[in-house]
Amino acid sequence: MNMPHENNAPELASVICQAVPNIPMVASGDDLAAVVAAPIARVRWENGTCGMRGTDIVVISSKLVAKAQGRWFRFGERPSGFVSRSGIPAGLDLDPVIEGDAEAAKIRRGLTARFGGRPGVIISSDGVGIGVAGMDHTTSDGLTIIAQLLALHRRETGGKEMFPLSLIRGVVDVLTWEDCP
Repeated sequence: MNMPHENNAPELASVICQAVPNIPMVASGDDLAAVVAAPIARVRWENGTCGMRGTDIVVISSKLVAKAQGRWFRFGERPSGFVSRSGIPAGLDLDPVIEGDAEAAKIRRGLTARFGGRPGVIISSDGVGIGVAGMDHTTSDGLTIIAQLLALHRRETGGKEMFPLSLIRGVVDVLTWEDCP
């Protein structure tokens, strides 16, 4: 699928976002797609269906990704990349995610293997997409759509650490076959 042009941008009124609860603890070196697969499979949608479709978009907190990347350091050694200390053990802190697009592509491939299709993946840090796979983020139209999806994610999750992941369904004609255009 290709990104729409400005005059035929997708209508987001029919788009739905579902927070994914009960994400297990993430440790350094974890395969995030494997860690989040079971909670994603248990998501129950309003129409009674469960899980993820291959055309859904996954928004995942950069804090989860940084934990899996092993970006830990001792608290106070250097400035933190995260505003919230929620979910970070005392005495430790996290550096920001490195190579966000590559990490999003890795998560996308793992979710594709488990759920099929070619879902989109956005890694979010304070409402900004710092890693994207399966969506065009090189054009202003693409960036606008990503910003709208991140705002929807933030509204649904309340920006709370207890919901560091959400699924977005109903966005058409924005996913690309390639991880990164």
